[in-house]
Amino acid sequence: TSSSETDANSYITASISPSGLALVLVSVYSNAGTAANTPTLSGAGMTWVEIVNNPSVDDNKNKITLFRSLAASPGSGALTIDFAGQTQNRCHWSITEFTNVNTTGTNGSGAIVQNVVNDLLGGTSFTVTLSAFENTANATYGTMSGSDNVAITPGTGFTELGEADGPSFGSIESEWRDDNDTSVDWSFGSKDNITGIAVEIRFSLGIVGWKSLLGVGQG
Repeated sequence: TSSSETDANSYITASISPSGLALVLVSVYSNAGTAANTPTLSGAGMTWVEIVNNPSVDDNKNKITLFRSLAASPGSGALTIDFAGQTQNRCHWSITEFTNVNTTGTNGSGAIVQNVVNDLLGGTSFTVTLSAFENTANATYGTMSGSDNVAITPGTGFTELGEADGPSFGSIESEWRDDNDTSVDWSFGSKDNITGIAVEIRFSLGIVGWKSLLGVGQG
């Protein structure tokens, strides 16, 4: 989980080495000072598919985008976050790997049951509400971004996977829990403009136990 406040139209993460048949989720926060392009993602010998993106309520200047991938024999290397020539004021990212997931479909499609987005213009607490879960064995993932640099506290029962705050502006955080929670929430040290995504991850039935590995690096 890392950040950059360098003006650029593409950003490079640290190198990652995903495990075979693991779901990799990459959350990207960006700010363009105007309606932000939705980025594309490439690298590590994997095909990256956008799950959903959610622009903020303040003129779409801030945007959070979530990608997924899953491969039997992934490669390794840095990821490139590309904004199709549009210069961003900043970009933050959080990369998480989950094993023991459903591996049907393509590029992790079978591991994602549902996703929901929400945003908030100014507040000290924030919730994204999922529908009822498909199975009690499934897990809960959430990611959010803020336009300012504020202290972020994960919701009750959630474990923070990663948090990055820009030197001047912006923040990103990801969290999860290995059971069902339809209220994916956070709280903040001061008011902020928030945009977030919540996901239900489908467990691979017949395998005992969840495992989540967080890739941490400075990009």
